[in-house]
Amino acid sequence: MANFAFNYFKAHKSRAYISIFVCLLTTSQGKLTLTPTDVNVTEGESVRLKCTTDSGKPVNWQFGKQVNRMRDVYINGEGLVGFYRNLRRYSVEENSTTGKYDLRISNATFDDAGYYICSEPKGKDDPPHARLLVSGKAALQAMHA
Repeated sequence: MANFAFNYFKAHKSRAYISIFVCLLTTSQGKLTLTPTDVNVTEGESVRLKCTTDSGKPVNWQFGKQVNRMRDVYINGEGLVGFYRNLRRYSVEENSTTGKYDLRISNATFDDAGYYICSEPKGKDDPPHARLLVSGKAALQAMHA
């Protein structure tokens, strides 16, 4: 893509062409069509945080106990990263045809509780965050007693 742009601009030194080309590049960005929502689960249950993009390109997933202190979970098609690479409880269901990149957490623990963000790799908007709350089995049993 970069070689094409360089050769194109070299052959056509008009600013009008440059403006149109830049406009096409910026509007070809995808956008999220489905973002994760807040979820409450009981410890040990599985949870799916949904995320779909209209670009079909992989998304980024981040997690944090606070919204302003996020760390990467899944990066742009590289797969799970860092700490999450070794956790078999975490997976991303990828489908580039539909643009679906759902984050799945099986056997949820209290450590999984916090904020999750799904975002376009080069998106300019602040994506919404979803909060995952994990309650203990004992607390749930006491509420139903």
